[in-house]
Amino acid sequence: MFWSPPSQEQLNSWGGLRTIDDYPEPEQEVWHEHYDAVIWFRSIMSQMRYNGFGATGLDYQVAYRDFDDMEIHGTERDRWKWMMKVMESKALFELNNRPA
Repeated sequence: MFWSPPSQEQLNSWGGLRTIDDYPEPEQEVWHEHYDAVIWFRSIMSQMRYNGFGATGLDYQVAYRDFDDMEIHGTERDRWKWMMKVMESKALFELNNRPA
């Protein structure tokens, strides 16, 4: 979800021993039961909140509005909120721990 290839500078540091072909884009398997939630989360990734130090979290008001629009209520809403928080946690780690 947050992969990027090494820069030319990073490749040069290997002195020609590595090329871009040594770093294929990883494949992510998404279980069928999580597919809709992953696609939805990708669609609202632009709704992360940031401060001067990096990403601080997802704008939950946007997420909850989407849940209302998708008519997700009750225990199903609780399940989506849990999946959202798991994905948000991983996204925050990746966004805030990337090399400059």
